[in-house]
Amino acid sequence: MDKLLNRAIKGIITLGKAPHKEFKDNMVPVDYVSRAIIHLSRRTELLGKTFHLTNYQLTRWNEVLAWFGNLGYPLEWISYTQWWNELRRREENALFPLMPMFHQDSSGDSPVRMPQFDCRNTTEGLADTNIVCPTIDAELFNSYFSYLTRSGFLEEPPPCC
Repeated sequence: MDKLLNRAIKGIITLGKAPHKEFKDNMVPVDYVSRAIIHLSRRTELLGKTFHLTNYQLTRWNEVLAWFGNLGYPLEWISYTQWWNELRRREENALFPLMPMFHQDSSGDSPVRMPQFDCRNTTEGLADTNIVCPTIDAELFNSYFSYLTRSGFLEEPPPCC
């Protein structure tokens, strides 16, 4: 997982609060990325082209945050504005350095702005392969969490009950 996603996971868990706002993210598993890069880099007819490795199935953050809870990390669901204001006061939080990425407009409840990518070159370059970006699901996320806790990046969730 990339550093941004790791920061988001750690930041939300240590904050203990999750934004109750529906937005989707373009999460792309590293196994897919590495297989795609290797394949695309070996095709000389593709030299000089730009490839965006994206996931056609955007991941709903409310699902991801629910997975945190299923793993035992307690989260309080609050409005996006409350979450943004809480994060703004926590300079020690892993997400604090990324505050400029979180948009807050005059209506007070806007989600993060997600960039759009043109992935036609990637689609064409992988068309003759079985290299497909998998769905991000609880099983995949659980394996990521297992690694993050074993590595010491995340603390184990508190014991239940």
